[in-house]
Amino acid sequence: MRVIVSSVATALALVLVPPSAHADKLRLNGWFPCGTTTEVPGLDPSFMPFECAEVTVPLCHEGICQSSKTIDIFVRRMLANTTAPAKSLWVLQGGPGGSSLAMEGSMNMLYELLDQQANLYTMDHRGTGRSFFLDCQASQSFTPGSPGGVKVDPMEMPQCAQDLLFQIDNQTAAFSVTSAAKDMEYLTKQLNAGDKETYVYGVSYGTYLTERIMHLAPSHINGYILDGVVPEDNPSFATTNPDRIPPAKRLAQYCEESSQCADMYKELKAKHGGVYASWLAIFKQLESTKPGENACADVFRMGNKTAIQVSDMIKMVLTEYPSDSIKRSLLPAILLRLSRCKDGDATSLKALFSDQLNQLALHPNATTNGTATEPMGPPPGPTMFDIYGEMSPMLAGVIKASEMWTTPSPSWNDEMSIIRNSSFPIFTSMDFLIVCAFRGDPKDPSCTAAEMFGALQDKDYSSFTSNLTPFMYKTDKFYRQVTKIPKGTNVLVMNGKLDFATVSEGGVRQFGNMTGGGKMMVEFDYGGHGIALMPTSPLDDTSCGSRIVASFVNVSGKVDKVDASCIEMLPDLHLLSDAELSMYIKNPEEYQFPNQTLVHNKTIGHVTVVPYTGKDADAAGPVPAPKSGAAAAAIMSTASVALLAVATLLA
Repeated sequence: MRVIVSSVATALALVLVPPSAHADKLRLNGWFPCGTTTEVPGLDPSFMPFECAEVTVPLCHEGICQSSKTIDIFVRRMLANTTAPAKSLWVLQGGPGGSSLAMEGSMNMLYELLDQQANLYTMDHRGTGRSFFLDCQASQSFTPGSPGGVKVDPMEMPQCAQDLLFQIDNQTAAFSVTSAAKDMEYLTKQLNAGDKETYVYGVSYGTYLTERIMHLAPSHINGYILDGVVPEDNPSFATTNPDRIPPAKRLAQYCEESSQCADMYKELKAKHGGVYASWLAIFKQLESTKPGENACADVFRMGNKTAIQVSDMIKMVLTEYPSDSIKRSLLPAILLRLSRCKDGDATSLKALFSDQLNQLALHPNATTNGTATEPMGPPPGPTMFDIYGEMSPMLAGVIKASEMWTTPSPSWNDEMSIIRNSSFPIFTSMDFLIVCAFRGDPKDPSCTAAEMFGALQDKDYSSFTSNLTPFMYKTDKFYRQVTKIPKGTNVLVMNGKLDFATVSEGGVRQFGNMTGGGKMMVEFDYGGHGIALMPTSPLDDTSCGSRIVASFVNVSGKVDKVDASCIEMLPDLHLLSDAELSMYIKNPEEYQFPNQTLVHNKTIGHVTVVPYTGKDADAAGPVPAPKSGAAAAAIMSTASVALLAVATLLA
């Protein structure tokens, strides 16, 4: 159950305080015993493993902008079970725009893997969740009676921006990535002053924030972990769809390497030259079908929405499949049925996708959010915006428009060309319109998405650009500059090769370009997004990514000592056969995946270690994973902790 709370969270008012007051003394409201953010079924409500607090920070950090106002940052922690000074690990959520909700389960897992001998911290980034969520109370943009309901419609964003500009003294840079990094610099200095060592872990957009912290190079932070890397040489959401092509090709390659999957595509491969080429051909085949010609194509037709082809609808329905460790195993068999379309295939596809089709019929649009990319779903029913479970749209928008988009922006025609010529794209018209609204320039190519967005919503957006309000900030000296590894620290980089949100190519580039300290990169062939937090497959119970993170902290970031041997225990990828898909469709919740062998005929993980020798470290070739048991091999000590970890990871 998701807890829906009032947008009145922003009414934690901006307080006028002289800038020096912040620097002189920590202003902290807490620490208070606290439980999980949302209700976890089966978990005793009296189980409160965390402590929570608010810390007052300047709206404008020195050197970024000018204002005497302050805001409160929400912080959550689990203290080490020891009286001696302990190490501390901060875990930072992605987005941009996500609260720390999804980090709660990760904190529990890492706490146990560290034998409860380290402190775990997280925070809501400024502008999200409980840290001055960017609400528009005066313009009422988040109310149920507004055009977009509790979710802000792009047409409302100009007036919402005006509302926020008034609240923040027109200081949009107060919500830049660097401002959030300054928060972390201050929080770690104040809250971890007596700790043995301090480490920072970031996932997805959280890696981009962590990289910005590395630019600041706080002397009190000892190491950094980047999981699902946003590369600093291209942190653009505008390239989301071309970036998704390499992992799609890898999934096709894994199909070809599986005798069962390859056999399904025997005829199609002979005709088109390979599995990925076959997938593209299947979508092209469906594009040209007319109503009544193909029963499977007809399942996905959307009435009078002539701007949307059948293949577009199928791709919308499949949006979340490549990023889900269970659903991506269904993709080859699903696409085979779309190509074959006989003997009840249409009926089975309709049963499999009934929920998504019903949602898309009401609200057929998707947007990228960094930690995961999913269809927006039907018009919301809640009476208040969920500031914990939903992305903060105005915070995400100002960061994307300012420094996580391409300049000049691609046009919507450019984007549609990529969408129509790739297998698993995302319809990003919402992102395009947000960038248009926040940049405030009706001539920006991003604005050309208005027609498509209107067609998807059955609304007229022809006047969208007539009254825009710019809401963005100027990039600073760190923009598109690859950070050095701060003196005296090391960095661990982790990527899944089936990560469709932050593709592994970006992580490899970031790893290769970072110099100045020791570095280690671990790549998981079958891993998806946020590999330290999520399994590689339905039967992966190794917690391998989390174990490697724990080992990095345990060995004080010494990259040549980190134990990554658990990658040898990861299960193989199993792609469902046509017959197995039939069984899955009958009862998805109860379907049991076949046991995946641990006898590998190929390497399924790669470790690259570059110790620091006093000179700038450059990328080296892969080396075998260390065999020694340096990582804590702890198992969840209580059923409550295990339940909490699973529940919040899936929230």
